[in-house]
Amino acid sequence: PWPGPIARSRKTELGIGLVWRLAQGGVPMYARPLSVADVERRIALYYEPYHAAVAAALDERYRRFGVVWHLNCHSMPAVGDVMSDDPGRERAEFVLGDRDGTTCEPEFTAFVAATLSAMGYEVAINDPYKGVELVRKHGRPAERRHSLQIEVNRRLYMDEVSLARTAGFGALQADLMRLIAALADYVRARA
Repeated sequence: PWPGPIARSRKTELGIGLVWRLAQGGVPMYARPLSVADVERRIALYYEPYHAAVAAALDERYRRFGVVWHLNCHSMPAVGDVMSDDPGRERAEFVLGDRDGTTCEPEFTAFVAATLSAMGYEVAINDPYKGVELVRKHGRPAERRHSLQIEVNRRLYMDEVSLARTAGFGALQADLMRLIAALADYVRARA
């Protein structure tokens, strides 16, 4: 057993906490439980350096500009699976997560949602993903440190069984470039 306190959450209950024990579909990832030493080594070699590097990059830009916007982008399955809070439910094409308005200014979340909606995409906010550790750790809007998670539905660009690109890949790529250009304009107007 872990020697210290554990921050239990819905994710840890699902087997996808700090160190995942289950792969897609609830399949065990390891033939045996990881030892405390294995987990401590992973935290020291990967988790802590990664978070320190993200913090350093954001801090440098904050010192330079007095404001920072951080985007944490992911892909998500088209339908919730057994390891999610929404098993069997079809998901929006984009899900924006700002932890219920606590990690970035509401105007930024609304801007991203409106930009994607204007391109014809279905956008959900904080459902089913609110944003997790990165946006929680780095989003402090009262200090002008904004962090938003963006989940992209895989059905927009790939076949989830074969993992092959679909015809939608090119259109999504072009739309993401348009989104980046719009975000750059948003940031320039406020920095």
